[in-house]
Amino acid sequence: MALLEQALEAAPADPLTRGDLLWLRTRLGIGRRFAELLASAWEWRLDAPGGARATAQGILDEIEDDLRAHVPRDTVDPVGGDVAAWSTMAKKLRAALG
Repeated sequence: MALLEQALEAAPADPLTRGDLLWLRTRLGIGRRFAELLASAWEWRLDAPGGARATAQGILDEIEDDLRAHVPRDTVDPVGGDVAAWSTMAKKLRAALG
């Protein structure tokens, strides 16, 4: 992520290039949060001590907020891709965490 931030600082003023880099940052950030969510969910499922379930639910809240705030809903990826799966994955994980 640090390299991506450097690229954004050095990016030319071309709006397409900057837009692509910003979208990449969004995708990487959401992907990182999903990885953290899955780690917490597995800790909870394995009865690890501590607040793993609450942590997972908090991360899921953040992911859903990010999806609403930063992911356009009017864009369709013809091959599916992450965007098509994020909301479905969040809903399924929310149901599993009960």
